[in-house]
Amino acid sequence: MTAELSGTEPRSGQVRLTFTGTGLEALVWGLFALILGILIIPAGWGIAAISRWLVHSVTLDDGATVEFHGRGSQIWGYYILMFFIQAVSNFIPGLGGVIAWLVNSRIQLAIWQWFFREVHMSDRGTLVFTGQYWPYVGWSFILLISIFSIVGWAWVMAAYLRWVYRHIDIGGDQVVFWGTGLEILWRGIVTVLVSILIITIPWMAVWYIQWFVSQTTIERTRAQ
Repeated sequence: MTAELSGTEPRSGQVRLTFTGTGLEALVWGLFALILGILIIPAGWGIAAISRWLVHSVTLDDGATVEFHGRGSQIWGYYILMFFIQAVSNFIPGLGGVIAWLVNSRIQLAIWQWFFREVHMSDRGTLVFTGQYWPYVGWSFILLISIFSIVGWAWVMAAYLRWVYRHIDIGGDQVVFWGTGLEILWRGIVTVLVSILIITIPWMAVWYIQWFVSQTTIERTRAQ
């Protein structure tokens, strides 16, 4: 059953999203991506495969379809570059870590841009992520230090997701995240506690993803 939208209730005329992926699928694709990620060179193909599964598992209540066309060959070099930069930074204590983080942030932003660019909606075309580098770095830093607050990270995550959604160009429509920090927090705690059993990790991941997707709507702002 799709979770009800919480936080501020959306206005009418919005498209609701549902995630239909299963725990078994998450287990298979997660292990596939993990193995390729460990091997580093084929990591891009693992990311492309799990991205294709994630996008394919999203349905829209207005009947529109969504597909992911990305290929591992488009991003495999990014992961090798990040590994190389991280390895080199180890020889420059302190400053090397900062430089590696800044460079890798740029690479991560490029991967996010690639991901959205390869998402195709039947009625809205290709998506575009318009978030800029320095705001992305700023949010990454805030998320990092928010971990030390024990619980504050959840509210930062909610704010970060709203920033991300505001910068998704979806054919003139607006993407909105309705979840709150408190909801992110308690669901995160439950996910971690139940995942202690290890075998439950894929099912808990799907449960968490289902909630996040259910808290996402597309608001029609184009002329009908």
